[in-house]
Amino acid sequence: MSAAEESQTKCSQKTALSFFFLLELTAHVLCCVALISPSWQYVYLENGRTEHHHGLWLDCKRDYSHDYGRSREYYETLYRLNKQQSPFDQFFLTSLLCVYKFDYYIDTEDLYDHNHDENRLQDDANQHLLLGWKIVSLAALGFATLTASAALLLSICAFCHRTLICAAAVLVTVAALLSSMGLLIFYIWANHQDNNIIKEEDGIYEVTLIMNWSFFS
Repeated sequence: MSAAEESQTKCSQKTALSFFFLLELTAHVLCCVALISPSWQYVYLENGRTEHHHGLWLDCKRDYSHDYGRSREYYETLYRLNKQQSPFDQFFLTSLLCVYKFDYYIDTEDLYDHNHDENRLQDDANQHLLLGWKIVSLAALGFATLTASAALLLSICAFCHRTLICAAAVLVTVAALLSSMGLLIFYIWANHQDNNIIKEEDGIYEVTLIMNWSFFS
């Protein structure tokens, strides 16, 4: 093999490796954002004028109840999530108030006093609990993120030691399988009636899934 052909081969290999690294970096960033974000599930409670965001470990609420004097059309056109098209919407919306699921607790005696029935539709408070299926999804995505981080480090080293690209590819495959498992578990359980429908005093609401972009790898 001539020097020109060898140089061309190395250039092609570096180009392919750079493309692989960029894809892997993008996927890793999306996974980190998905883990941090509380906006996996969303519901707007009309009577309380609050929108609720439910994540894997973090829940947030945006409260408009203090902003009286506004028409219903104002809220529907400005505050509804499906109308937020601008990346600068966060600067004129009221701030989110967040709470960790680890800190949220419902006393079993309170459930008994309020005639709790696990077979009927639950209210929004139930979604603030650290439910088992969310724990599994969080664990799977957490391990996937750690695996993807290791793959990123190996990909950087692979520019100097080409044999490491095989190990990086294996770790990326493991990360993809773990993330797919976590997302599949989340979407199956999130679409179940117990988690998709909540009942408040003023009516019944459907919870919307808004983390469709969290798929990666």
